[in-house]
This record gives sequence, C-alpha cells and structure tokens, in this order.
Amino acid sequence: MSAMKAGGRLLGIHSAIADDPFHSPFELSAHNQHVWIKGGAHTEEQELWIKGVNWAGFQRDGCPHELYKYKVAQYVAFLVEHNFNAVRLPLSVPLVNSNAPVGGSCGEYRGWTTLAVLEDVVYSLRAAGIFVMLGFHTLSVPEGNNGMWCLADYCNSVNEAPLFKAWKIVADMFCSHNNVIAADLFNEPHTSTWGSGVMATDWDKAAERLGDHVLAHCERWLVVVEGVGARGPSCAPNGCWWGENIMGQLASPIKLSKPARLVLSPHVYGHGNHKYMRDATFPKNMPAIWTAHWGHVAGI
Repeated sequence: MSAMKAGGRLLGIHSAIADDPFHSPFELSAHNQHVWIKGGAHTEEQELWIKGVNWAGFQRDGCPHELYKYKVAQYVAFLVEHNFNAVRLPLSVPLVNSNAPVGGSCGEYRGWTTLAVLEDVVYSLRAAGIFVMLGFHTLSVPEGNNGMWCLADYCNSVNEAPLFKAWKIVADMFCSHNNVIAADLFNEPHTSTWGSGVMATDWDKAAERLGDHVLAHCERWLVVVEGVGARGPSCAPNGCWWGENIMGQLASPIKLSKPARLVLSPHVYGHGNHKYMRDATFPKNMPAIWTAHWGHVAGI
C-alpha cells in the first residue's frame, strides 16, 4: 500500500521510439509508502514522482470540458510545456455503460461516442508521454455527488452492478494502453462507512471486491481507493472533506488479491470553511492536521 507523491519527473518511460514514449515495458507497484516504477531505462525499482492534473468533463458530457475554446492537442501541449506527467480523467458510469454519442459541447468530438472520445484523448496523452488515471466520478445523469457506490442507501450485488460493469468495460478497453496506469474506484463515497461490519454500507469491503474485479481484467493497474466522509472521531475537531477519511484502514485494512497495487487517495481541498483554515497559524498548522487525518496511515 502507498500514497502517490507529487513532483515533476517521469522516470524511465520516455524512449527514442517515434510516436510512442511508452514503448518500453514497465511495471508499477505501491509499497513502503511510495509508488515505484521498474523498467524502461531502469533495471531497479525507482520512486515514481507524479505531477498531475484533474481534467474534468467526461463525468458530465462524455468528453473533456471546454473544448469549445481549444482543441485537445492544445491542452495536451500546455501540460507538456508545464511539465505535467499525469492526468486524472473522471468518468460517468451511465455514460460509459450506454456509450451514447456526445453533443455540441464536445467540440471536435461532436457525434462521437464517449468511449471513442476517451480512447482518442488517451492516445493524445500517450503520444505526449503522459500517464492517465481513470476514475468513476458519478452514477447519475445529470452528474451527482453520490455518497455511496450504488444509487441507494444500502448497496447489494444488484444495485452496485452498474459500477462493476463500467469498470469491466474500461479495463478491457484500456489495459493495453500502457500509459493508463491506475483505476480510481469511485469518487468520494462520503456517506459510506468503513469497518462498521455492515457489508451494505462499508466502503472498505466494496473496494476489495471492486479492486479485485478491476485487477481480474487488468492486473498491472494500480487500484486507487479514496476515503469516506467525516464520520467517526478521527476527523474531530477539525472535520474531514468528502473522501478524506482513510483512518479506517488502521483497524479494517483493505486487502487486495495483489497488495502491492493498493494506493490510498485522501481527497483534500485548499478552500472552504473548516476550523483549521481560520486558525491564526494557517497554513503552517496543516502538516499536523494532515498527519492526524491520514498522513501516518501509509506507514502501517
């Protein structure tokens, strides 16, 4: 298990092979509190540093946002110019499962299906030497901030099936794209529990099932698991963001069939009205807050 780190270096991937910076095979793993890469120009494992962005849009329109302004190639050129080496693409479960044509807001992609758009964007990022993390952001059309991994207060094999189906579709389609390296299982399941013993609401057990489902279709991907909401004493007195609370991992750890694929991803924001943001010492108080909320969990 590990947590992704930020930085600006892409280790061992770029090659002299024309049109395919990801030609050389490589493998990623998560252990000892870091993400590691082996392959390419490196015969030994080295820490992988990620400098990434979140490129929203697929979760709402089936394509990246703001294509009415610029073409995808121009956005990718910006990422390269500013030394970004990774992009997170948040997706919609119903839009992936239906694969319907996209509309006029998708600019150059108008009339394409969402999976065709997604593949073209992934190809563009691959040609630029940029990693991709795919993640499911919503179960709803129009998009909504769903608090559970199903559209109900309690999840079961029937109502969680759309998310499982969507992950099979994208894993089967994109596992062969070497620059796609991670599956962010579900965005901010903030009304879920962790380690409560109630299978129908426990996100940790769902993440095990869903993570192993993804690995069955793409064993090389990292499995990214976000936290739950502000339930429990671990978030007092400062409060947790939706998706920040991974403290349940201490008492109820997620156990995947491939443990070295697990990456925990607490979601934290730089704006808002939490008590610690109004402290006179802000932002110098943040290292202690982050350590208390989730910083020490990766060390178990």
